Amino acid sequence: MPSLDGLELLENIQTSGILRNIPVIILSGSEDPEKRKKCLALGASSYLIKPFEPQLLIEEIENTFKRVEKPLAINR
Repeated sequence: MPSLDGLELLENIQTSGILRNIPVIILSGSEDPEKRKKCLALGASSYLIKPFEPQLLIEEIENTFKRVEKPLAINR
């Protein structure tokens, strides 16, 4: 992203009331384990390193939707 990196994006999302609960999957070229840990600690649902298999991204998206849908089903 031209104006901010993934960590900054996650920090902005966490401080936003309206965006706070939106799941984020990080797609990064960085293999730095510390950056991965920070992203997950800031609320990223997942952290994939580029290049990645498209099927892996699909699975991560499906798993993220499953995690999000469960709390919604309990509240109904």
